[in-house]
Amino acid sequence: MKDVVTIAQRNNCDRIATLQYLPLTAFERWLLNNQFSCWRETVMPSVLLDKIQLAELSIKQGQHLLTLRQIKQSDYWWKTLIKKSHEDYVASHLVNPMIKMADSNWAANTNDALMDIPVALVTGDQILSYTYSFEDLPNVLTFSWFGGTSTANLWILQAEQIQWAIEHHFKKLSGEFDNSDPLAWSTYRRHWPFEPAPVLTTLGRKFTIEKN
Repeated sequence: MKDVVTIAQRNNCDRIATLQYLPLTAFERWLLNNQFSCWRETVMPSVLLDKIQLAELSIKQGQHLLTLRQIKQSDYWWKTLIKKSHEDYVASHLVNPMIKMADSNWAANTNDALMDIPVALVTGDQILSYTYSFEDLPNVLTFSWFGGTSTANLWILQAEQIQWAIEHHFKKLSGEFDNSDPLAWSTYRRHWPFEPAPVLTTLGRKFTIEKN
């Protein structure tokens, strides 16, 4: 461990981390007793769409859905969505921060997102919830980044997305959920009936870079 820390410091790194699926091995348990801590748990579950029962949709008066294509056609909505999703992602990764980047660079992460599925529930000039969706595998709808003013608003949007997927002959729903993101973790644990999936744990340790 001393050698690893020395190498990291030589490369101006102030942290080291390792990934392990639960259950933890004796090595990871040893790390937790040697200044490491659990930074994040990540799970990537899936469920067949025909196993999801959608409640009656309840979009309120004054609320409406926007697709990513529609949002990109509006300078206001595009900048608002990119800024909000960037800020939300940064806020959910405080323990092991992402590399700082401009909103314009963050926007590149949407290049492969589905364009014609609803991506945001809005009212007036406010985004009530958003979920980026991808088709990483054929006929599999994958939820990625999440955000919203409440879980209720988030799940209304996601129900619309699932309905869209069913109508467009998708077969399965999947997602990537971190326990550092309360909305994402709540979506995974409390709402859609995902099948159990392996939990990937990130263990990390921070330290001070020694100056020569």
